[in-house]
Amino acid sequence: MSIQDISVVLLVGALIIVGAVGLLGLFSVLRKRITNPKAASLFDLVVAALTPYLYKAIFAGEKLALLAMTDLNVKLDGLDKKAIADQVYDLLPSSLLVGDIPMPIGLIKTIVTKSAFEALVEQIYTESHLFIIKNEDYLKQEVDAFLPGAANTPILPAKAVTLPITLTPKS
Repeated sequence: MSIQDISVVLLVGALIIVGAVGLLGLFSVLRKRITNPKAASLFDLVVAALTPYLYKAIFAGEKLALLAMTDLNVKLDGLDKKAIADQVYDLLPSSLLVGDIPMPIGLIKTIVTKSAFEALVEQIYTESHLFIIKNEDYLKQEVDAFLPGAANTPILPAKAVTLPITLTPKS
């Protein structure tokens, strides 16, 4: 895969994770606003049905990100990370507009020297790579647990954050 392809795979993985986590958060907010007991009960059932799929999406996104990071590491092993950091630093514009607010990148570049930027890029790369390697077995185990045919497939992963939703039985 080219570095552009790897970047797309990493971006898709990140978007999947953010989207699924965002939906879980949205469910939590919406649940707090539902006052009708019947509507709340129906909403709880829908959330209970969708939650395992959202967790599967999160783990699939992690798997995509892991794949991209692994491929990116292979691609970057033969490259000079200092040269890449220098090129990125040189390509930074003098200012960047975030909404209506100008960000003075030129001013920031006077504070953050090229050598400090190189060190920061190297540190971020190294820490990200070590995190992926350190958690690789756990991430693979969690993804594999959700594959079709996995024995004792849990509804939620063991270390999952659960939403504050309770199902109330019909009276």
